[in-house]
Amino acid sequence: MKKILALLLILCFVFLSGISVYAGINDVPSVDNQNKVYDFADLFTESQEQELRRELKTFIDNNGLDIAIVTTNENSQTAMEYADDFYDYNNFGIGKDKDGLLLLIDMYNRTFWISTSGKAILVYKDRDIETILDDIYNSLGTNKDNFYTAAKAFLAGGQ
Repeated sequence: MKKILALLLILCFVFLSGISVYAGINDVPSVDNQNKVYDFADLFTESQEQELRRELKTFIDNNGLDIAIVTTNENSQTAMEYADDFYDYNNFGIGKDKDGLLLLIDMYNRTFWISTSGKAILVYKDRDIETILDDIYNSLGTNKDNFYTAAKAFLAGGQ
């Protein structure tokens, strides 16, 4: 009887663990990872998105790191989880270590998050990320809705 109970507990644990991982995958939209700007919260105009794409391409060419900007209105995860999952599940990154970084503007949690991978982890230390995030918040000034300036501050800090 104890063996059956132990087996049932193990099966329940495995089943429940799979559900939480599966839920995370479903929360992140599947995208073309060549686009680089994913404005699901409609924070940018079309011309702003085009300009950001040009600057992101220049960043990639100059730094050998992938980079993306994502905005979201709906999110059942923390900003960190969403940003990391978006990067990983959409196969961002350059090389075998998936070198790159991603800015998440999370309107649901009302926060910004910078996710790094591969070489970008070594290039962008915690203090560097904190400085870039401070620049992002400061760039908004009194206009808390000007997220284009926040995206530009992210790019300027990453150079």
